[in-house]
Amino acid sequence: VTWVASDDSGALGAVGLGQFDIEERRDRSPWVLGMIVRRDRRGTGLGRLLLGNLERWARDQGHQQLWVATGMPAVNFYRRCGWQLQEIVHRDFEPATVLTKLLDTIVVDIQPASELRPDQNNDVSCEPGPMRPR
Repeated sequence: VTWVASDDSGALGAVGLGQFDIEERRDRSPWVLGMIVRRDRRGTGLGRLLLGNLERWARDQGHQQLWVATGMPAVNFYRRCGWQLQEIVHRDFEPATVLTKLLDTIVVDIQPASELRPDQNNDVSCEPGPMRPR
């Protein structure tokens, strides 16, 4: 399942949820996959909005825990979103930091797209209406 945020200029960001990410950890699932926010939209709350929608959808589907494997630049983003460091998996090409989140700890502090205002540095619209998985 993938969520995509866009406006008139095109795609702004996306995130997916899948069964597996890294081969070394096929014993846990599901995994956040492909989180990306267009460079000029970083810091606007869009990544948090995308991730929050994914977390709520996963919880509504009956998932109790999510996992993500990421590189160091994104670790702090996930930690600010309430994710906990689980381990570092050492791989031949680069280490992967694995974080996890229990979905019963979701804090609903994300404004709906209809409430985001440019004067709050949140000039992102996810129109039309609420984001839905594609």
